[in-house]
Amino acid sequence: MLITTSQGSLAPIVPHSASDPLVGQLDAFTADNLDKLLIEHRDDQVVGGYLYGQLANILQLETSLAKVLPLLGEHLIGPLAQQLRVLGATGVTLIPTDFLSLLPLHAASYTEDGVVRCLLDEFDVAYAPSARVLAIA
Repeated sequence: MLITTSQGSLAPIVPHSASDPLVGQLDAFTADNLDKLLIEHRDDQVVGGYLYGQLANILQLETSLAKVLPLLGEHLIGPLAQQLRVLGATGVTLIPTDFLSLLPLHAASYTEDGVVRCLLDEFDVAYAPSARVLAIA
């Protein structure tokens, strides 16, 4: 699960081999950071962001992705990938909450050992809308 709050983010991780979840705190990424990635304002005008890029045109979307993906990777997905590596995971099912579910988290880029990677480069990635749905499925 990925949860973003005003104080930072949490990533409860439930490995197949453990009954208790591990909780990774990712204090560098807050709900305010997320809001700014989704909608960029200048004064009272919307001037960019991922959601704006989806509605505007392909060039604006590419521009917003070029900004959004590295920031997500550095502050959220990269630290999560590090925790998954420590656990020896080969795959992950992401359950993003709230507005995180709007973003292509699997494609967020981060640097590991001097190489730019994304979650898909290291793990089999799946998504689930909730933990309950995942348990039922």
